[in-house]
Amino acid sequence: MKLGLGDQYFKFENSLTPKTATEVISENSDLFRTIKKHEQVLESALIELISAIEKNVKKVKNLQIFLKIA
Repeated sequence: MKLGLGDQYFKFENSLTPKTATEVISENSDLFRTIKKHEQVLESALIELISAIEKNVKKVKNLQIFLKIA
């Protein structure tokens, strides 16, 4: 199964020793880099989306004010 999140996103081991966060990130560096790239793309897209919504809300409010005056 490919999810685009790294070569071994789902990796199951029979080890009883817990791993540190550093160890996990080191082992999954491809996954970690991919997640960071996805976060950057999503952040940019969300900022643009929110900005577009804000502009349209302002236009609708101005139109409502115009229609009440007219």
